[in-house]
Amino acid sequence: MLDSGAAIARGPAHAAVPGTAGVPGRDEKEGAMSAKTKQWTGRIKQAAGSLTGHKRLEREGAADRRSGQAGERIAHAKGKVNEAIDRAASAVKGVFRTGNNK
Repeated sequence: MLDSGAAIARGPAHAAVPGTAGVPGRDEKEGAMSAKTKQWTGRIKQAAGSLTGHKRLEREGAADRRSGQAGERIAHAKGKVNEAIDRAASAVKGVFRTGNNK
């Protein structure tokens, strides 16, 4: 049981797994998942604030929800950029493999 003076840790609920940096899609999926979590947390805070009449909690929830939406869009865009980079790298490798680099 937490007492009222206990500090709550903020940040990811998991530690980085060694050796997984650079795994395709991993960062984008984690970014999207944490963004979704932030959206849901915001929705819950916003609803709780609305039900209790606690305006600050309601505003904080709305801000968290919007922040999560932005984070999700950023994760999606990052994934698309990485896909484009991979396609370009594959095309360059194909040109040099076939000898069509005139």
